[in-house]
Amino acid sequence: MDKKQVVPMREREAYRAAIDVNLAEKERIRSAVLHAEAAPRQGSAPRVRRPLVRVAIVAAALLLCTGAAFAAAEWIGRENYTPESYLLDWMGTRSENAPIADVENAVTAAAPVNGSYSVQLLPTLPDADALAQWRKDMGQPAFSESDWGWLRSVTPTIEEALISGRTLSWNTRLTTDHTAAFSSAGDAAGQRLDAITDSICYTVPGGETKRILSSFGTSLNPNHASESSVMLGTECETDDGFPTSGIVTVTQVIRILDTRVDPMSNIGTLALIEHTFTLDAASGAAANETVHVSVPLTGDCILTVSSGGAVRNERVNLDGVVLDAAIDYASAGLYVKLMVTETPAGWTEAYTDALMSITHAGDMRGMRALYTVGGMQYSPSLPSFIPCRELAYILPVFPSDYGDISSLTMELLLERWTALNGEPCGEDWSTAALPSSWSAEGESQPLATFEIPLP
Repeated sequence: MDKKQVVPMREREAYRAAIDVNLAEKERIRSAVLHAEAAPRQGSAPRVRRPLVRVAIVAAALLLCTGAAFAAAEWIGRENYTPESYLLDWMGTRSENAPIADVENAVTAAAPVNGSYSVQLLPTLPDADALAQWRKDMGQPAFSESDWGWLRSVTPTIEEALISGRTLSWNTRLTTDHTAAFSSAGDAAGQRLDAITDSICYTVPGGETKRILSSFGTSLNPNHASESSVMLGTECETDDGFPTSGIVTVTQVIRILDTRVDPMSNIGTLALIEHTFTLDAASGAAANETVHVSVPLTGDCILTVSSGGAVRNERVNLDGVVLDAAIDYASAGLYVKLMVTETPAGWTEAYTDALMSITHAGDMRGMRALYTVGGMQYSPSLPSFIPCRELAYILPVFPSDYGDISSLTMELLLERWTALNGEPCGEDWSTAALPSSWSAEGESQPLATFEIPLP
């Protein structure tokens, strides 16, 4: 077995890098990059928004490959790429690097157009009384027109949008002459605000039904603020009914929060901005039809299985387990989606959960992947949305690359626990419950390697 202990991110160990990039701690960029939960209900207690950071480390040298032979050295600049991170550009590096032509074309094709917008201030909101009480309870002055009336003049403008896989991302510019209030330090008057996309829905021509979409990333982007505006980045999961052609009308509700009331909760709401825009759904069309690759697993492996709070290592035989690898050829990247399609007698759902879980630093169990292109091995990134009991990866392979790549393969490995809080976990190890604080180390077991066909 190829043992791979927890290693620093700088060593580019497969999934450690991907997880650190996609779910980094809040302090690594700015506390404003937060994930909003649902709006507070009248009279409810404050509910903290869990931080969800989408760090875009789109490194330098995002170069397109030229010539008949694929230049592996040019690939390094694409590590940690996701379509959302490229568009939202949390690190502010996109304008400094060579653009990815295929992604830029998809962004241009989305052609977002502004619709209407309206602004409601706290006194006119349905939960105004509850919000006013929270201001008082948190030691903040009551809402006043003289303090906050300027919020009516905040103007939202859609700038760019991108549809890729199951994700819709966009940038909204909020124009205001009070930009300092949206900075981490606040303005001279002591006002300190945050903005999040609170709810999202869409409609299609000829249909009145509003379909709700789930947001899983929204924040002000400090790298794209100016003297007269701030930028709000948002990404959401599209649903099964999201169209693949035609014009879609998206309605977003932007919540303006007074962080002095609470830095991470909707109880600090000062205003709601409802803003609509349209985009062309065909911009997310695939470059080629989905291809399915059957990946049979064989031999024994050790699974780290969780059940009802208990955790155990168990040796299982993989003969008869078959994965389906669905290859989606999107303009903004190549997606590999894995799911279990066949299992032998005696195989349990707990085994599937253990096999198809996402491994990451501090919890070394489950599946991870590496892909090889140009003779070099790299770590794929994770899409924002992964269904239960499935795994999915994004490879920075674009339609303009297809003719330059002679071989593209993916290797699957299975991590199992070898130590918990420094204590060894053998093949037959088990515990009835995990301690309140823990960290696990693991080792890799080879599962399968398969070819990813390119059109």
